[in-house]
Amino acid sequence: MHAADIGIIFDMDGVLIDSIPHFEKSFNHVFQEHGVSVAELNQHHGDIFSGHSLREILDLAYQSHGLSLNIEEVSAKANAVFMDIVAMTNVVADPALVRLLSELQGNQAGLAVASNSLRHRVRKIVEFLRLDPYFKAVLGVEDAALPKPHPDLFLAAAEMIKVKPERCIVFEDTAGGIAAAKAAGMKAIGYTRFSTQTDRLTDADRLAGSFSELTIHDLFALLNT
Repeated sequence: MHAADIGIIFDMDGVLIDSIPHFEKSFNHVFQEHGVSVAELNQHHGDIFSGHSLREILDLAYQSHGLSLNIEEVSAKANAVFMDIVAMTNVVADPALVRLLSELQGNQAGLAVASNSLRHRVRKIVEFLRLDPYFKAVLGVEDAALPKPHPDLFLAAAEMIKVKPERCIVFEDTAGGIAAAKAAGMKAIGYTRFSTQTDRLTDADRLAGSFSELTIHDLFALLNT
């Protein structure tokens, strides 16, 4: 079976890695230097990490607490703490995900990661998980004019892996990510294993609580529905 005309695009946080708990700890470290906690920001804005880009998170911090922070400095500090936490907790890639990626790659499907995080962070985590050999493209928020829920990032990913949008499937864990995939004309799978928005993934073409639930035949069949 060959799938050279099929693209599978993965969000990173909440899909490739259960990052929200580590996210909160790392950003708490940064925000507390300025007298604000993640819990306080969540009280004002809901879950600030679900589907928001770093720029949007910092905008929310400015709106409610008047914090004016440099995005590059915050990213560098938070990412350093994040990677330390991930390393100490021995985070590894889901074996079922690795199996699926291996099968897809073996059948010549185009594979990409597209995240609202900054590209250098996305690359670092993909490499840490030892998943980089599988992906033809790894995109961050700066690779598109507009972040999710706009379709730009997924359209850019499809272009980089040279697959038509209508032949792509996206794995996402947030409502904004699902909306971006659908706006791009792609099929969307709501990945619920780590999602905090399971009840808001109703626009997905199907839901999956684990990569072990899916075979490449399931993915190919989804494109034909």
